[in-house]
Amino acid sequence: MMESARNSLYRVLEIFTAFLLLNCIWLFVCLFIVPIYPATVAMFGVVRKWQTEGIDYGAVKPFMKMLKENWQKNFLIGVIWSLVGMVLFIDFYLLNQLQFEGKLLFMSLLLFCGMIYLSTTIYLFPILANYELPIKAVLKNSLLLSIGELGTTLLCFITIVAMIVAVYFVPLLFLVAGSLLAFLTYSMCGKSFKNRNESLR
Repeated sequence: MMESARNSLYRVLEIFTAFLLLNCIWLFVCLFIVPIYPATVAMFGVVRKWQTEGIDYGAVKPFMKMLKENWQKNFLIGVIWSLVGMVLFIDFYLLNQLQFEGKLLFMSLLLFCGMIYLSTTIYLFPILANYELPIKAVLKNSLLLSIGELGTTLLCFITIVAMIVAVYFVPLLFLVAGSLLAFLTYSMCGKSFKNRNESLR
């Protein structure tokens, strides 16, 4: 019984270490080497492999390998998507400074567009990690899945908010928050991929 408990503890520590290493290498690459999009796609690629081949697949070497794959496309998508987000933010900021009749309607439309943007972003990284698609198809399918799989989208939102709250109250969770969130998000999105695999093109 003691041997079984020891093995279980060793396995838990092994899994924790894998998540810790992946999270740390992701943060390091995001902050000091490349923009966040290619690094995040690489992280999602690793957790995808974990779910198909097990946690023993590794973290650091697979991450660096996947970081190099499709780097140019992932970087370009990151630039495009960041510009879209920046336009939405600037529009919201400027609109908030103005006073005119019908402002509430425009603010509501802008907030709706912002929600669509965030929902689409949820599927962006899992799709990039799972499929070899042109940029246009990646953005189109991310948008369609965010609307067509609304239950999964809401569940992902709840998971993200819950993780942010958890990190706020337990700051040490920051050490594994990114990789754990990627794992949970991909788990949920993966079910949507199975439901709509033939339409993802």
